[in-house]
Amino acid sequence: MSETTKRPYARLWRLVPSSLAFLLLIWPLAIAVMVVAITGISTGAGLLITFLGFPVLWTTLWIVRGTASISTRMIAFAGAAPIPPADWGQAPPGAGWLRAMFHPLRTPRYWAALAHQMIVQPVLATATFVVITVWVSLAAGGLTSFAWRPFVDQRPEDRMFGSVEVPFDTDLIWVAEAAIYLAIGIVATVTLPWVVRGCVALHVWPMRWMLGRWDSDDLRADLQAEATARDAAVRAEDRALRRLERDLHDGPQQGLIRIQMDLDVLARRISRGETAGAQELVAETRDRTQTVLDELRALSAGVAPPLLADRGLSAALTALAATAPVPVTVRLGPGLDAALGPEVARTVYFTIAELLTNIAKHSGASEAWLEVELPTGPHGSAAVTVTDDGRGGAQLNPGRGLDGLTQRLHGVRGTLHIDSPAGGPTRIRVTVPTAHVGGGPVTDHCQ
Repeated sequence: MSETTKRPYARLWRLVPSSLAFLLLIWPLAIAVMVVAITGISTGAGLLITFLGFPVLWTTLWIVRGTASISTRMIAFAGAAPIPPADWGQAPPGAGWLRAMFHPLRTPRYWAALAHQMIVQPVLATATFVVITVWVSLAAGGLTSFAWRPFVDQRPEDRMFGSVEVPFDTDLIWVAEAAIYLAIGIVATVTLPWVVRGCVALHVWPMRWMLGRWDSDDLRADLQAEATARDAAVRAEDRALRRLERDLHDGPQQGLIRIQMDLDVLARRISRGETAGAQELVAETRDRTQTVLDELRALSAGVAPPLLADRGLSAALTALAATAPVPVTVRLGPGLDAALGPEVARTVYFTIAELLTNIAKHSGASEAWLEVELPTGPHGSAAVTVTDDGRGGAQLNPGRGLDGLTQRLHGVRGTLHIDSPAGGPTRIRVTVPTAHVGGGPVTDHCQ
């Protein structure tokens, strides 16, 4: 036997104890569940006319669901590939108890599990239990026949050759029978790992198909994720609009009112011929106008940064880091602009801008680092990491700034993770889905 074939065979032998335990334990479990399921379904069906059958059916299906989950976990214990957990669904939020009780009765997943637990698994468990019991008995009995055969009453009619007349000595017949028993034991022992794995495989396929995750489960999860992302995006957009409205009211609007008042004063002075101080008032008004323009530019950049739209995310992040109050070291992949869609890129820009602002205001940091990592394959998520050497202690509190960033990221199916022990450093990692992955080395930009 070559080295390449020894290793898989040795691995099969290592799985034999756990696989045998699974095959021996699944049989009584399957029979017990079958009895409970048959009793519950027949009793519930018989009581439907009185409406008492619905609670009985509901209870039976929930028991089947629990035992199905146990079965899928047991198959992993036997060394088989784990079966992805099924999506059993749930009643809509706010549904009454009656609608919640009818949910399992209307869900095909429960009935598929019932068919498996009540019919398929008992049949397979009984068959594999018989096969394994016989095979292990042949292996153990054949290999130890030399030890137990002398103590067995060897009457002529009980011998392997029965009462057939053979032209051999009885001792030679005994040796031949012992050799045959030993050969049977050796063959059964050598083939035991394959037989055990075959019996386990008989359980795996129907479990994976009837109790595992279906394509419809993935579709439902995607739809739920999209709905959650849409709600998060709506909430984040509403919060951003309210913040913009507040900033406009507290900043540029107050400045424009003050400019209007200064112009009124200037007009009255000119109409009365009072030119004294007019030049100073004009200069103040011009400075105040420039301040309002700067505030409007900053607010418009928060809505739609022109650099992001014109030159892409890489240039926008580099410019953002260059104007940050804290020196920021930037490491960006050259494929970043192609990797993220427009909505995701805009969300990443706003998130990083907010994080850098928080570093300047609250962290007490002297330096920060911004790094963007792209996945190597065509699918995956881009990881944005913002680190600072500040005092740490950043937390995700409901209704505060970081919570708003989390909600905004949920709108594009992104996540935010905070690692900020007391004393620092603070490391915030943002992951967002990619649309296309571009390759190339990572480039450094330092302020």
